[in-house]
Amino acid sequence: MMSWYVAGTVSVTEGNNLVSGTGTDFVNNVRAGDSFQGPDGRQYQITNVISALQISILPAYQSESLSDQSYAIIPSFAWAKEAVDKLSHVVDQFGTLAANTNNEWVSASTPAAALEALGAFVNLVTAADDESARTVLGLGAAATLGVATATQSASGSATNVLNTPAGLKAALDQFGLFGTPYEINPSGGATQSDIDSLPYGIVKFSSGIPANSGSLAYSYVGLKIRTSSEGSYRLFCYTTAGSSRYTAMYDTAAGSWVLYWHNSNTTVDSSGFIKKASPIVNLYADRVVANNYTESKDVQLVINGTGDYTLTNTTGFADDGWYIETFEDANGNKKVFVEYSQTHKADGSFDINIKTYTPDYSTGPATAGDPIDITEGRFIAIRLNEIPIAES
Repeated sequence: MMSWYVAGTVSVTEGNNLVSGTGTDFVNNVRAGDSFQGPDGRQYQITNVISALQISILPAYQSESLSDQSYAIIPSFAWAKEAVDKLSHVVDQFGTLAANTNNEWVSASTPAAALEALGAFVNLVTAADDESARTVLGLGAAATLGVATATQSASGSATNVLNTPAGLKAALDQFGLFGTPYEINPSGGATQSDIDSLPYGIVKFSSGIPANSGSLAYSYVGLKIRTSSEGSYRLFCYTTAGSSRYTAMYDTAAGSWVLYWHNSNTTVDSSGFIKKASPIVNLYADRVVANNYTESKDVQLVINGTGDYTLTNTTGFADDGWYIETFEDANGNKKVFVEYSQTHKADGSFDINIKTYTPDYSTGPATAGDPIDITEGRFIAIRLNEIPIAES
């Protein structure tokens, strides 16, 4: 059982919460929550330890004012519960390291005995330096290893060891993950040797057309990754040429470029077939719907009459591949017969005229019957020319 604190004397004032001491050391011997037994024999709760010579109590002192009187501080065990709660939190954080210690420290007769009972936990808390703490935790040399990188060869190998944030960032910059990607700007176009010499990571060709890259023109960015043996790699590339978007892969094993078809360079026609895309305008009976290409954005529709449509401000029918698709039935029979023409305007644009008719199969292949509007919900797909863009 803990002793009561009775050193010195106190002065109290009736109706006042302040207790003043003479020859007292409240700071080191009293805690908020302890009980103050005043000169009147009553007990009051200590709410604050102000200094070595002053404390505050609740309720306010209820008897007559007195000076230089004896008193007693009766310890409360509430602080002990708080200490146990805090220690339990520490045990939860450090897991079995502290949990595996026994409870002998609770009943230890001396501080030294309590520290001995806590064992490894105390050794960790009191470790003189980081290395000593790692030893207590059983951590080996791997806990202090740095990040390997810095100088990257063409084959993708890395050398040097970096232990600083700045060094780590510099290492990641080597792979284009932060800052500027590795850039090559060959005169006269990139050769296969240029590509082979690129480091692994994010790369950028600022000009030139990579050898055998097909439609992969103009500037592009790519990701070069090693596949298996030394010198074996794949280069995944993405580029925009005006409004066109190309994605391709070069595989050293195959030795050729492969162009990927995706929703930016293909379209689905009104019959559900996938076709090569560029600027596309879908003509409905009452409107036009353009895709994301610049060349198709400003196309306007003029309805001249039943089944008679004019598209203005276009770049004209595509010169390569398909340029107009109509909808068909399951047997491939056209559901609408179409006549079309285009007129080159003085400003360089084209007017495209589309006329739609009921297909007449009475004499064999379909011919124009009566004029009809495009069926509701159906459309005619019109593919336009791309505007040539000079290499940058």
